[in-house]
Amino acid sequence: MRQGKTGTFGPNLYQVVGRIAGMAADHDYSPALAGAGFAWTPELLDRWLADPQAILPGTEIEFVLESAQQRADVIAYLIAAGKR
Repeated sequence: MRQGKTGTFGPNLYQVVGRIAGMAADHDYSPALAGAGFAWTPELLDRWLADPQAILPGTEIEFVLESAQQRADVIAYLIAAGKR
C-alpha cells in the first residue's frame, strides 16, 4: 500500500480514510459502491469491516472481520500508512 500503486485485489488503500467511497481510479467498483457517495471515516470503516452488506446492500465484498480488536488494528494501520 503505497501512493501511486495499483491495488492487486481491490483499490489501493493508501489514504483511504477521508476518501470518497468508490472513487479510486485504479479499481472497477460494483454499482452499489460506485454510487455510495460517502467518505470513509474510522467509524464507518469499523462498521464496514464488521458487515459491509449492512452499510451498502448489493456490494460485492464478502470479507468481514468479526473481532473489534482486529478491526481497530486494521483501521489504525490504514491511518498510519496513509501518513507516510
